[in-house]
Amino acid sequence: MVRKKQKDYLDVVWDQSTLGSMISSLRQCDGISQTQLAEKIGVSKQFLNSVEKNRKRVGIKFAQKVADALQYPVEPFLELLIKDQIAREGIKVDVSITAAAG
Repeated sequence: MVRKKQKDYLDVVWDQSTLGSMISSLRQCDGISQTQLAEKIGVSKQFLNSVEKNRKRVGIKFAQKVADALQYPVEPFLELLIKDQIAREGIKVDVSITAAAG
């Protein structure tokens, strides 16, 4: 049986086009404020707000911290991070990341 959080997570992940929008949606789905998440990952609320609105560029370590803080797998965060970076460069390529077994 799929837990509600896991089902909501899958719905949110499939509907997102940017890392910022996914972070915002998952955070809201879990009932966590920007302030609470910002404190968990060691950034200011203003910085997190800028990330969620796709005004700040972030890296892999940031994506990992957010995934860990929200207790979700990191792969969708990394996939959207890479897609965001590719789109900024104007490259047209499809990216898909899956977790390795084991």
